[in-house]
Amino acid sequence: MLKRREIARTLLASATGSILAPKSADPQAAVGAAHPQTAAEISAGVLPRNLAFPELNILRYGAPINGGDAAPAMQSALSVLSKHAGGEMLIPAGCSFNVSQVVFQSLSNFNVRCDGVINSLVDQFGTPFIDQRRSFQGVHTPLKFIACDHFKIIGTGYIQPGFAEPLYINGCHDFEISIDCRGTGANSTLSGIYIQYCHQFILRDMVVDSITAQRMNDNTEVYYSWLNNIQLLDSYDFRISGWLSRRSGMNGIYVGSNCYDFDVSNNISEYNAGSGIQITWSGYGDMPVRYKINNNIFRFNQADGLDNPNTNGKGTVDVFAQFNNNLHVCNGWINCNPVNLPGADGSGLGTFYRIANFEAVGNVVFECASWGIFCDGCQDFSITANRVQKTRPRASNGGMYISALKDGRFIANDVKVAPGSPAFLMHTCDDVSIVDCSFSGLAEIANGAYTGCKISRCKFDCGNALIVQFDLSDCDVVVGNAGQDGLYVSRERVTLSGNRVTAPGNAIVISSANFCTLTNNVATSTGRGAGIYVTGATGTSIRGNRGTAVSGPGICVTGASRQTELAMNQGSSSSGNSFLVDASSTQSIKFGNVTVAGVANFAGGYDVNF
Repeated sequence: MLKRREIARTLLASATGSILAPKSADPQAAVGAAHPQTAAEISAGVLPRNLAFPELNILRYGAPINGGDAAPAMQSALSVLSKHAGGEMLIPAGCSFNVSQVVFQSLSNFNVRCDGVINSLVDQFGTPFIDQRRSFQGVHTPLKFIACDHFKIIGTGYIQPGFAEPLYINGCHDFEISIDCRGTGANSTLSGIYIQYCHQFILRDMVVDSITAQRMNDNTEVYYSWLNNIQLLDSYDFRISGWLSRRSGMNGIYVGSNCYDFDVSNNISEYNAGSGIQITWSGYGDMPVRYKINNNIFRFNQADGLDNPNTNGKGTVDVFAQFNNNLHVCNGWINCNPVNLPGADGSGLGTFYRIANFEAVGNVVFECASWGIFCDGCQDFSITANRVQKTRPRASNGGMYISALKDGRFIANDVKVAPGSPAFLMHTCDDVSIVDCSFSGLAEIANGAYTGCKISRCKFDCGNALIVQFDLSDCDVVVGNAGQDGLYVSRERVTLSGNRVTAPGNAIVISSANFCTLTNNVATSTGRGAGIYVTGATGTSIRGNRGTAVSGPGICVTGASRQTELAMNQGSSSSGNSFLVDASSTQSIKFGNVTVAGVANFAGGYDVNF
């Protein structure tokens, strides 16, 4: 990925018909006045080897270019740096340096500017693709920072870490990192950038590419849990922005146990063997909490775009988090390729599992391999104004899956999936409202308890009957598959009000469900069914509805239904009965009903009839 200055260099080279080299073919052949030994160098006991370069330039201390080990020269520069307040070590542009390891320990108020290239010198250690973090994390890294504060690692160059991690930072605070880390996919034993026990820091404007190894193929999902491009543990008050994190052996960004008060926003994470970002419990301590994951792009990751489950086994955790305005594109496919089969993951907005107090607003999910919206065991949250589109027939699962929720709100979400796939699947929940949402695909509300749940002002364009377990109001429901009913109620005390339902079977069915209420619905059968069909039910109130059918009855009460109230309804049928109450249905009340088309047949028994 070319930066602006690189693009300018390339364009200028094209215009002059040449390729621009560094300013000096031999950076050690510096020109200008000599720079005598400084007081800081004298105090540090460092004797410069090339006085043509200024203080803190590592060439001054004999750093070899493209050969040898530059670590001793950098260590000399570091000794001088320790004598300065606000000094800046320079790894100069146009130079490539091999570095074994330089350790910055207990230093304050300094900068490291890398405008050249740092190459790790370490060879392969340990068995490839076996986790060696316990033994070797931090042992071979070229740049290691321990208990430092108020520093920056910046520059226009990059670190090529080879078989090790590019940076190891432990116990530091008040620092900033903005330096690219570009690997060759060689590191198969360690995490990438490793940060632990740190606080108050910024990681910004970085390309972090191939610093951990991949072993993917087109047939099976392969990743290694430790091969994250960056791993953050036990840290707080930090920000990651402007990153391009790609081609890791696991996650592009990993935030683990005991992290809090952080913001990971305005980044791109792509082509990772795991997820774009994973925020999770690491097997000890507490789940990460109090954070923002906003305005990111997650694309072509083999697992999830955003993976944020609570797996601590200790119940739901209050995370107090935002997941807003992220773009998720083609995540969850084996080898990061939507031509292949879906992998085991690939959820859209995120893996919202057993977390509480969060919001997900304004996200877009395109062609994820698994559920577009997955929410299980969560509490006190809002998922609003998100868009999910899935057209690939090989995708697993579907649009929105919700289960075991409490005090949740789904507002103005738009979910479209391939024909025959579930756009909406709901399991037992408490106090969940689904409002102003649109679902295109199959829809199902599973049998179970739904205390305080409601659906209102939603649109369902589905191929199957929607089995209703709780109150539904002011919704538009269109069912397309031949012979399928529209809304099907088999649970007592359900209220349907103000809905507009069209189906080839019966548009609205109340089957053996007592004390249900139908008010101001417009129910239309386009096939052989009834507009409204009540069978085997007691105490059904049917008020102010309009039932329309082609050959079936507009409104039908049958199956020994009892105590049915039919009041101020309109019934219409092109070739059948406008109303049909058969003789098996008794103790009914009817008044104010109007036949629009067809013949009314009120054969049942009535306690009140006028």
